Amino acid sequence: MVLKPTVASPAVPSLSVAALVRDIRTALFALPDHRKGGNNQTYAICDAGLSAFSVFFLQSPSFLDYQRRMQKEHASNNASALFGVHQMPTTQQICNLLDPVTPAHLAPVFMDVADAVQQHGALHAHRGANGRVLIALDGTEYHYSCSVHCPHCFTRTLTNGQSQYYHVAITPVFVAPGQATVFPLAPEFVHPQDGRQ
Repeated sequence: MVLKPTVASPAVPSLSVAALVRDIRTALFALPDHRKGGNNQTYAICDAGLSAFSVFFLQSPSFLDYQRRMQKEHASNNASALFGVHQMPTTQQICNLLDPVTPAHLAPVFMDVADAVQQHGALHAHRGANGRVLIALDGTEYHYSCSVHCPHCFTRTLTNGQSQYYHVAITPVFVAPGQATVFPLAPEFVHPQDGRQ
């Protein structure tokens, strides 16, 4: 009797909330810290990222304020229990810590989730008659300011003559007719310089 060598099959990525949070945490722990040092480092970058993620995950704009109240009243909170946040920064502190970080640092998480969705067969119902998937593209604007801007900002003139600065992103999503579930992919951030060459 001849035994054939067994080939280890590649591990199928987990498709669960716990796995998503784990992958997000891993990516956030690797974010670069643009602070120059000194005494103003009370909050870790990953706590700022996890706090921001928790707001979007639970879709509640007042989530962090509520969590801080829970911590004061009950000595525990969901941000810590669900996402592992050690210290919750304020919204302004989150912006100060995360604004200098390029979104490209989180792109691998989107790819890991897309791989897990594909390998678990979750896209079967999203395939058309020819076996292809549909990706809908939508554009969104964010960061509106008349004073704060960077080289990647778009500019428009308001009716009062002021210049307004803003950013643009394209958000691709797996969609299918008759399917209520959609699967987002990594956004593409558009710069005014795009398309010049």
